Amino acid sequence: MKISGAAADRFAKAPDPAVTAVLLHGPDRGLVRERAAAIAAQWTPDPSDPFAVATLTDSDIKSDPARLADEAAAMSLTGGARLVRVRLDGDSAPAAKFIEALEAGDAQAEAKILVETGELTPRSKLRTAFGKAKSAAEIGCYPDSPAALASIAEAMLESEGLSLDRDARARLTELLPSDRGFARAEIEKLILYKGPKGARAAGEDSVSLADLAAALSAGAEGDLDDLADAASTGGADQADAALRRILASGAAPVTVIRALARHLSRLQEARAKLDSGASPDTAMGGLRPPVFMMRKRAFGTALNRWPARALDSALREALDVEVKLKGSGAPAGAVLGKFVMGLARFSAR
Repeated sequence: MKISGAAADRFAKAPDPAVTAVLLHGPDRGLVRERAAAIAAQWTPDPSDPFAVATLTDSDIKSDPARLADEAAAMSLTGGARLVRVRLDGDSAPAAKFIEALEAGDAQAEAKILVETGELTPRSKLRTAFGKAKSAAEIGCYPDSPAALASIAEAMLESEGLSLDRDARARLTELLPSDRGFARAEIEKLILYKGPKGARAAGEDSVSLADLAAALSAGAEGDLDDLADAASTGGADQADAALRRILASGAAPVTVIRALARHLSRLQEARAKLDSGASPDTAMGGLRPPVFMMRKRAFGTALNRWPARALDSALREALDVEVKLKGSGAPAGAVLGKFVMGLARFSAR
């Protein structure tokens, strides 16, 4: 069966007892890990107990296709619940065949089976096998929406006695990476920056834009800002260098194109106000979250260079690039590089 949306998180916290095997897949590996950890904790008292948990990898199954069936059928030495965790790099025909055999009654499972892998096509062998099986669940793990990330952030901050002011709330959704694991790590950095609950000075329980800038502006997010500013103001060399740093850091290509699209969308919003008679300062000042002080000069330069029609075209192209990144199989660096250089060349003209 296929489980998606809010039902997936509910299942991770309280798996259906009738389900023997779960497939977690998708581009958000942080969410795959988070849901896998939650399910494993429900299925066995101690997920780190080597007597209760067997871990298999791609190479284990490829070298011995019967290994998964053997581990699944083995009884627990201690008599308790047993779990087989399978960590794959992609699709797996042997694992899919085992699930099909299990569903047909041609294989036996004394243990629960938890399979984790990356993004799979809808017609992949694993998704097909798990999706059709009544005793198995297929759960896709995709990047959270900004609203979902905001909810996660606010819940984590609230548990530490912190709250976001209005501008910080809007800005935080832009700063957080779409990968849930990385997003949680960033929020934890913010909590660490603000200090432990009960030890903060009076008035320090609110998170401001300045706090976000101090705690989260470094690293890949700073590079994303550098990339957006350089590409939209004609700095081809600077944009190329920023893109290389971002991709080398392991950032998801889709995260990069979405950050560029957000920047173009904000330029589009400000451009509409400018074309309606507003001054550049007023056009920028009306944006929420506001343009960071250190980026105002670059944003103003881009605003003057990009007419509304060009921004419309660039945003449509950004959408096309995201589609290519998700499904064409083309090298992400080449696809993103072509788009970024196109932006820089237009702005330089």
